[in-house]
Amino acid sequence: MMAAMLHSPLERKNVLVIGGAGFLGSVLCEKLIDGANVICLDNFSTGSQKNIRGLFHHPSFECINRDITQPLHLADLPELRRFGVASRGIDEVYHLACPVSSRVFRHDQTAAALTASLGTKHVFDLALRHGSKVCFGSSSAVYGVPEDADVSVSEQTPSRFDHLEDFGAFIEGLRFTEAFSAALARTKGVEVKIARVFPTYGERECSHGGGFVAEAIAAALRGDEIIIPGDERSRASFAYVADVADGLIRLMDHPVGFSVVNIGSPESAKLGDVADLIIRTVGSNSRVRYDASAPMLQFLPIPDLSRARELLGWSPRMPFEEGLKRTIESHRVLAH
Repeated sequence: MMAAMLHSPLERKNVLVIGGAGFLGSVLCEKLIDGANVICLDNFSTGSQKNIRGLFHHPSFECINRDITQPLHLADLPELRRFGVASRGIDEVYHLACPVSSRVFRHDQTAAALTASLGTKHVFDLALRHGSKVCFGSSSAVYGVPEDADVSVSEQTPSRFDHLEDFGAFIEGLRFTEAFSAALARTKGVEVKIARVFPTYGERECSHGGGFVAEAIAAALRGDEIIIPGDERSRASFAYVADVADGLIRLMDHPVGFSVVNIGSPESAKLGDVADLIIRTVGSNSRVRYDASAPMLQFLPIPDLSRARELLGWSPRMPFEEGLKRTIESHRVLAH
């Protein structure tokens, strides 16, 4: 009887993961499910039911197909009655709906802009109704092109980009959400945390979603050429998705109020070297081609993790080669 009571949905906190069927969101849902009622909200424009199929029969999980550009009145949904949302509300909200992939943004710029603006307003309307804590999954893209590619960026590093260029509206959407979050923290007392997530890789990353590692693996498995933006100097860092999800949870759980924290890997590598490692690991005969038409992606910012280490005791743990092997194996399974 006592065990049943401890595992009752009404004994758990209610956590909403917006974008929970996505690459990072689905891993986050899995990590949260042992200690919370997890409500995954996704419109499946980029997420997939395959990512969360292992959770469908869990008594503390529910998936809601909803677009956040529409008002979010979760207390009215009958499928959430067992979590007591109408009386107990939502304790935590992870807002991962804003696109962090430039390719996704380019596919439907209007929808992405509305998600960042109107969608974010609806997220915070919900948070204000329920007194929820909010963690916004922003992106390192807000830093723009680094002034010095050899110097890591801290949370105080100013943005450097032209808001009228191809990626301007994509980055402005992220910056708006950050600014709106800060304003509500100051004026309404909402407890908001902003995680600036740097390039992430791992299982479930869509091979056509704009992530370099996933696209390079898919190309290597097919024997196609691997296209690298920029030239031989192009470099970036990559953090394993499970490590990034842990960083988000630690940030949400930390008792500080408003805060901005870099979450990513401080270990950078030339993209040509990453491509060569993928080719060798896959056992492919793919070749590498550089594409100078994507200058913004040539030098991605590298995170200074001083704040993450000091505030959260967090830094990435998965060695890149080991994480890459796991990711390649997952792509092999999907390919067959």
